[in-house]
Amino acid sequence: IRQKFLNQHNNFESEYIAFETPAQAQEFLRQVKGNRALWKETFDRKKGEAGQKGAAWINLMSLEALIDLWKIPKEDAARVLGAQPGDFLVAKNTYGDCVFRLLFKRTADLKQLDDKRKEYFRKALTGIKKHEAAMVRFARDLVAIPSFSTQEGPLVRRIAQEMKRNGFDQVKVDRMGNIIGRIGSGRVRIMLDAHIDTVGIGDRKAWKWDPFKGKYENGKVYGRGSADQKLSMVPMVYGGRILKDLGLTGDYTYLAVGSCQEEDCDGLPLLHIIQKEGIRPDYVVITESTELKVYRGHRGRMEIRVVCKGRSCHASAPERGINAVVHMTDIVREVTALNKRLAKDKF
Repeated sequence: IRQKFLNQHNNFESEYIAFETPAQAQEFLRQVKGNRALWKETFDRKKGEAGQKGAAWINLMSLEALIDLWKIPKEDAARVLGAQPGDFLVAKNTYGDCVFRLLFKRTADLKQLDDKRKEYFRKALTGIKKHEAAMVRFARDLVAIPSFSTQEGPLVRRIAQEMKRNGFDQVKVDRMGNIIGRIGSGRVRIMLDAHIDTVGIGDRKAWKWDPFKGKYENGKVYGRGSADQKLSMVPMVYGGRILKDLGLTGDYTYLAVGSCQEEDCDGLPLLHIIQKEGIRPDYVVITESTELKVYRGHRGRMEIRVVCKGRSCHASAPERGINAVVHMTDIVREVTALNKRLAKDKF
């Protein structure tokens, strides 16, 4: 939203004249400050020439556009944007060392940006309401299709169907079985991930309802994987639909990932995506259940092998031996105590 707003409201025009060396650019800057007529004379003469001997007019709308299109280093681009109409300054671009002259500038009112964000948020809520029935149907299907670890195939196919129906630009299943939906092809990669595999159901008789029916009651869906965590795919897919509906395109790529085998291999699916599929996101949101709060971290995971050694003895003389099981119970108690000690963290 910010990028779209700035592209519409943060406008400026400038001209530049390219030089073969930094010294030539600096010398011309010194001369033109004392003789402004020299600018027009030189610009008209070099206009239309290519490369380091040329001159051109720029009408762009954002810092990002300067960086991407004209290959101006970020610090130089910021100086160009920070200049006032009529100012001359030296900065690099795709043709090398140039002298810029700012012609016109209009900066955005960031209060308008805040209002624009609220407007898009209202439109998003309205759009989501329009898709509510389809979202509920999709959520119930996700629960109704069993997807124990390494058996996610049927569920992957159902998710792919929903992604395609909602206009994702690309839907693929990688070599590990993860499903990846993509919208856009910009520079910044934003990934949302939900693992779509589940643990088993244990004793089926202990369930109050069919774990694979997708029971829907009072606005809630019940069943295996409803909280952990197949249903996160619903807002991920329909969030992509809203991006499309509102035209919120920009220099980013939205990736909705349904990862598999997470219950058995924590972290391995995303490691595969990064190392084997070559998709390295800039930002990641893990959509595990957090009571709708934003969590910036988690406890992590550690696997430790602990060995307690004892000493054998005859049952008639237990005082001569060492019971390894008794020693292990002390360790088990300490591990259990960590549940309270690590329950909360200021982070």
